[in-house]
Parts: sequence; C-alpha cells; structure tokens
Amino acid sequence: MKGVDPRDLDAYARELATLPDALAARSPHRLPPQLRDRVIAAARARGTARPRFPRVWALAATAAAVLLAASLAWGLSLNRALADERTLLAQLRDSAAGQETVFEVVGAANATKVFLRAPGGGPSAPYGQVFTRPDSSQVVAMAGRLPGAPAGQSYHLWLTENGVTSLAGTITPNESGFGYFVFDAGHRGPAYASARLILQPNGSTAPAGTPIASFQQ
Repeated sequence: MKGVDPRDLDAYARELATLPDALAARSPHRLPPQLRDRVIAAARARGTARPRFPRVWALAATAAAVLLAASLAWGLSLNRALADERTLLAQLRDSAAGQETVFEVVGAANATKVFLRAPGGGPSAPYGQVFTRPDSSQVVAMAGRLPGAPAGQSYHLWLTENGVTSLAGTITPNESGFGYFVFDAGHRGPAYASARLILQPNGSTAPAGTPIASFQQ
C-alpha cells in the first residue's frame, strides 16, 4: 500500500492546532497550553512509525478522542466559571443595593473584568473579580467563598499596573464568605497586569505570602 506523504501529516497537525484557538474564540477560558503540543507530537510519532493508511485512520481516531476529552473538560471548567460569576453578581446585588457607582461599573456594556482563581482551583476554592471601565477611574473588586479572617488579619488586594504594585484595599467577607469594595484608580481606564488577594496582617505595606486567589496576564 502506498506510503503517506509526510506533508499530509504536517497539514493534519496544523488543522489539529487550530481547534483550541477556535474554542478559545468563544470564551475567555483556555484549554491547557500543553495539550496542543502533545497532540501534534503524537501525530508525528504515530504517523512516521509505520506510514500506512490504516495507521493514519488510527491516528485520527486517537487525536479526536484526546481533543474530545479536552473539550469536555474545558466545557465543565467554563460552566463552573459561569456559575461562580452568577453567584458573585447575585451576592453583589444583595450587598450593594442602592450604591449606583458599583452597578455603573459592573453593569456597563464596556466594562472589563479579570477573574481571580485560587491555586489548584476546586469547587469550594475562593475566587474573585475586578471590574474596570475605559471611561471611568472607578474600580469594583469582589471575592467569594472566603473563610473568615483570623483576628488581626484581613484580605489585601494587590494590583499591578505599568510595573507598579499597590494596595487597592481590603475585603471583609460576610457570613457567606462574600465581600467587595470600590476604589478610585486615579485615572480613567486602569488596566491591571496582575491581581493578588492575600490574607495578611492588618496594615501590611507589601504583598507577602501565597495568594488566596490571583490573576496574571
């Protein structure tokens, strides 16, 4: 049987490489960055070991199964993130009723948000969000599923913009583990490269310790 042209394998690998980007275009959540390299490497290894058409079909089936599993995992992660976001916004509506500034930022069509995640994640892990607007200096920060802070400590939110890290404020969670605050960034359209929520002693002047939840651009 005629051998497979290596150029066909290259073309197939390129097609596989486009799938994560196509999925990402529908959501801000990302597939694991190592997945693409593993699939393409598997395609090349299997395709060059025994260049027969049956092997190509086996390769296609294997690659499809890997990508399907990854897509399902991505979908579950997306659903969990959306559920977390709905919970946060519902808690915010209850806690910030009547505070127009909060909803002028969070509810704006041009609002930008970053999602803070706990190391390792998990269904009970703390999480948070920071909302900004390009035409406003007001920023809204919130977090959920926070354990009660020990006496003398509080949750400090550190934001980094243009290489400068500063304390945005502290979050005091209620009995449900939810807390928020609003602050003025001092200029319109703040854009943060990182955000870290850290449980620290009151009055801390620099970030120290492992973040409860964080975002890194």
